[in-house]
Amino acid sequence: MATPSRSCGQINALRSFYDYLERFSLLTDPEGRPLPDPMRRIPCPTAPQATNDWLRPNEDHALQACPGTLAERFPIMLLRWSGIRAGEACALTLADLDLTPGHETLTIQTSKAGQDNAPSRSSPSSCRCSRNGSAIFNNAA
Repeated sequence: MATPSRSCGQINALRSFYDYLERFSLLTDPEGRPLPDPMRRIPCPTAPQATNDWLRPNEDHALQACPGTLAERFPIMLLRWSGIRAGEACALTLADLDLTPGHETLTIQTSKAGQDNAPSRSSPSSCRCSRNGSAIFNNAA
């Protein structure tokens, strides 16, 4: 039996296909007259909201205590303390980092769908957060 999210994915795929047919006037009857899109009448089943999977305190401690090189530990701590997404971290360059004393700033240039979201955790330093070209992690109070 298909889950609601799988069924909704299949319905959305069919909607895209029928949108394509309609856009290029390929959705017609045998005489060539346009037909209505049948997918407009089919609703997606509602899927339950997924729960957030947070680290438990012992898992968080184990993650912080895990041995490794700086290159291995840095991305984990960056994601943990700043709240940025993995894709945002992958897109960072050295130009996004400002180490000016008192104004240390990490700038996120691209964000998921242009959303402005605050990090989910606060860091030991103050954290002022926004995305798309403005400071997300600022060490200055």
